[in-house]
Amino acid sequence: MKAIVLLLFCAAQASAQAPQRLPSELQIATVNVAIGAVTAGVWRAVTHRPILPGAARGAVAGAAIFAGRRIITNAQPAYWWIGREIAAIASSEIANAAQDRPILERAILPIGPIRIHIDRAASRKIQPRFDIVSAIVAGVVATRDGNSFALNESLATGTLAFLSPETSDELGQSVAGVMTISDLIPDGSFPGLQSKRRVMSHELIHTTQQDFVFNAWSDAAQNAIASKNPLMRSLTRYVDFNLTLPVQVIANSLIEYQNRPWEKEAKKLAQRTP
Repeated sequence: MKAIVLLLFCAAQASAQAPQRLPSELQIATVNVAIGAVTAGVWRAVTHRPILPGAARGAVAGAAIFAGRRIITNAQPAYWWIGREIAAIASSEIANAAQDRPILERAILPIGPIRIHIDRAASRKIQPRFDIVSAIVAGVVATRDGNSFALNESLATGTLAFLSPETSDELGQSVAGVMTISDLIPDGSFPGLQSKRRVMSHELIHTTQQDFVFNAWSDAAQNAIASKNPLMRSLTRYVDFNLTLPVQVIANSLIEYQNRPWEKEAKKLAQRTP
């Protein structure tokens, strides 16, 4: 019965959506390099630092982000973990380049709702922080009718993952680092349909996109506010206020699903997953 429902759902989706033209992997890599360079360059311009050295480091880090996302598409637990963390370290390196810090001086490693902040120049070099927005999103997802916590998928990917019976939307979703997967997805019995591993790779690529926004933008904004507000400074010793959710909501509302560059990247790279 599940297979029949899924077949009907996929057929409806195919008829409702026009064919989507996907970029090549070379184009995706080029865009990641450009985003890394521009992000570092903009921060350095705002802070009146030389632009080109930071932009060059940002470009290299952007290439490393692409490499991490490509590793994810091998679709095994070790590759999912390694790919995400490589992309996270590279996103952190863009922030290092932007602030003119030494190479790999700071890094933020995401594991579920915890982000491990590493600062080689600080007296306390390792500081775990609780991502409160991710935890709230997980709570909302967990309380929806029919949803269930996916322990195996969570351990395999290093994210908070849930199974959902819903079929009215995409087969998967990633919001603020929380992954939702339709429990109607087959495990490879139907070659013409997406396998669960492919959907998980797709959604984990989205998670790395959100990690980039956090590591390169949200964390810097949070630190800037904390430097001028004693209360915020005290709170952010233990808590991260993840600003990726409003960015995600605004971006998705402005661009239709078929035209979103981040969807095209995830879909194209996930095609490598069997």
